[in-house]
Amino acid sequence: MNKFKLIGLALIFAGTLNGCGSLNNTLAEKSKTVEYYRIFDIQTDSDRATVINAASNGLGQNINSANESTPIPNFSTPPKQSGRFLLVNPFAGSNMASLAAANGVSLKVATCDGAVWVAQAIREIQDSSTLKLTSCLWQYENGYHLDVYASFNKKTGGIMQISRSMSDAMAVFVKLVVAITTLCTLSLDTILFRV
Repeated sequence: MNKFKLIGLALIFAGTLNGCGSLNNTLAEKSKTVEYYRIFDIQTDSDRATVINAASNGLGQNINSANESTPIPNFSTPPKQSGRFLLVNPFAGSNMASLAAANGVSLKVATCDGAVWVAQAIREIQDSSTLKLTSCLWQYENGYHLDVYASFNKKTGGIMQISRSMSDAMAVFVKLVVAITTLCTLSLDTILFRV
């Protein structure tokens, strides 16, 4: 009988530790960073200013702030091939780079040598996530190349996760209301046109 009590106590103790581990994992504040890139080939005869304006307007719809520059092109006629962004660590080989790497921080920066338009943009949601974008537009013989490099950092867990979850739920609710309103409006328009 004592064996069964001892096994039961051991199971209860193990379950308690497992529960504490789950709670600690939930309360642990974490930061996750994901990098990605996209390359768009824009084959058009449109002039440089038109394409730059379109890229700037598209970028502006999804960010909080941007720094844009339009350097003087280093060519008289567009080259046969477009350029590409390069990822560099401006602090490579320094103590700062070693310290950052030890703390899980990436110091990579996208460079856009030879681009006709460069934009550095940020979309930040306080205490939740940060999206950093670098956009490089190169002109070439067949049109333009738009390279976009992004670094997305999202905070999860901790006490603030409660407010993040509530704001996420509210955002989903608002999107649902908009979708239902749009659907009802479309249905109402359809009904009115049938009459």
